[in-house]
Amino acid sequence: MNRQLRLPLMLAMTLIILDLGLSMALQNRFPIPLTDMDWLNELNKHPFVFLYHLDALNLIIAWVFAIFFVQLKRMNPRYDSLFILYGVGLILMTMMNRAFIVWILSQYTTIQEASLLTLIHQGHHDAWWTLLGFLLQNISFLTLACYLVQNKTSRMLGILACLGFSVLSVYLVLIRFITLSPGMMGLAAVGGILALIFYGGLIKHLQSHSI
Repeated sequence: MNRQLRLPLMLAMTLIILDLGLSMALQNRFPIPLTDMDWLNELNKHPFVFLYHLDALNLIIAWVFAIFFVQLKRMNPRYDSLFILYGVGLILMTMMNRAFIVWILSQYTTIQEASLLTLIHQGHHDAWWTLLGFLLQNISFLTLACYLVQNKTSRMLGILACLGFSVLSVYLVLIRFITLSPGMMGLAAVGGILALIFYGGLIKHLQSHSI
């Protein structure tokens, strides 16, 4: 069963590293669009960059992590609550993400620009209506961290997860009030790095221990 837990974690980690690499590679040549015209131009000229800017890759990563929580639930009924929390958060995140919907509509149907722009703005990851989905996913990892802290062999992993996902949760709330800035990006980077170290540590832990 540990192998079934490790595989989705390794795939998710690979995609997260890809996400970080794309972020660094695209930030100068393809900055996040600021105006409606910028969004429409990017959709028409660079559809894959457009999908990336609307968190399509993050949505894929979230579904990979869902496999981990399914396996965790199968392994031990005490993790049922984590599965439910993550599942609800994933459903909300999927419903709120408009990347693939906008791309499909723009490719295969004739739809007014105003309608496309409405869908684009509804998909922003810093919008209020997307907050609950992201937070529930973070809370499921924080709950897992609480279980890990209770076990001597995984206590440090649990503490690391608590720190990483707490910082990410604070970032998710703050971007609803504060304009995105280098400081905010730094906060997200710290939380993301701690989370990555946690994933790597958990993969290593699962080689010889259960959770």
